[in-house]
Parts: sequence; structure tokens; C-alpha cells
Amino acid sequence: FKCYFSNKNPFFVRSYSLIQKARKLINKCDIVLARSNFIKKMLETNKYKCDGILYPPVEVKKHNNTYNPDILFAGKIIKHKGIGFLLRVLKKVKKYTNFKAYIAGEGDIKQYKKFCEKLGLKNKVEFLNYVEHDMLLGLMSKTGIFILPSLWDEPLSRGMLEAMSHGCAVIATRTGGTVEVIE
Repeated sequence: FKCYFSNKNPFFVRSYSLIQKARKLINKCDIVLARSNFIKKMLETNKYKCDGILYPPVEVKKHNNTYNPDILFAGKIIKHKGIGFLLRVLKKVKKYTNFKAYIAGEGDIKQYKKFCEKLGLKNKVEFLNYVEHDMLLGLMSKTGIFILPSLWDEPLSRGMLEAMSHGCAVIATRTGGTVEVIE
């Protein structure tokens, strides 16, 4: 019996009957693999079976080690991904270094563009909207810093792993599966 859960998190389900159905479904699986140790512990704490961890595979790229202060965020442009937090930090950073920040993803772009203007970041931040995967990897090769400012417990960011494989320094909040990769 094969079963695959990606971003459908059974821990955030509020209905008792749905939780029971998810538990039965997961426990019928021959093997249950978590995306990170954080998710494995969460499964076990909530009495789901978990047989191990399978980190997402990422191709390691050759990269040059030249310093580049440009910044990349890739993900949903929503509050719990920490976009507001990131923009407030960039306002402080702009006093000390010259950089360009690229924000790739779909979501509340209009709201955050207005917030950028309010913070005086209009010329520092470029919103790219949705970016195809190959173009995103190209951006990772051109920028020097990848930022993951999540306010929620990220299971494990594949984007962060890919950025690391492209030679980006990673700055991330201490949440979820992010911790085990950074450490």
C-alpha cells in the first residue's frame, strides 16, 4: 500500500474524525518516511507511525566563491512565511551595505510592494512573482544570500537546500526542520 503526504499536514486538522482517518491511512502504509527529523518527531508525538527520514534530493552544483550581497527569497508571499519580518530587516540592513533583494513567489505581492514603499525599499526589492524552477536555480547562482524568514515550523525547505548547493549563504529563522539543516 503506497501513500504520500506532501504539504498536507495532518497535525493541523481540527476535526477528530479526519484525524482518525489520517492516522488509519498512515498506519496502513508499509513504510512512512518523514521529510525531516522535525516531522518524524511530530508524527511520533501524535502517535503516527514513522519508519525514517528521507531528505529531498538536491543536485550539488559547482559555484564560484566570490562575495555577492544580493539576496533571494523564494516561496509563498504570505504572512507566515515572514515576508514582513524580512522587509523590516532589509530596511535596517540597507544602511550598511549595497544589495538588491529578489522576492520570488505568488501571493500578497501588492500588499508587500506597498509595504516596501513605506519602508523606503522600492529601489532595493524586486518582486518577481512566480518563477520557473530553472530560472530560480539561475537566481541562486547569481545571488549570494538566501533568506528563509519563516514564522511557522517549516517541515524542510527544498529551496534552502538548493540555495546551499548553489553556494548561497543561508540566513533562516530557527523553526521546524530548518534547524537540522543549518546545524
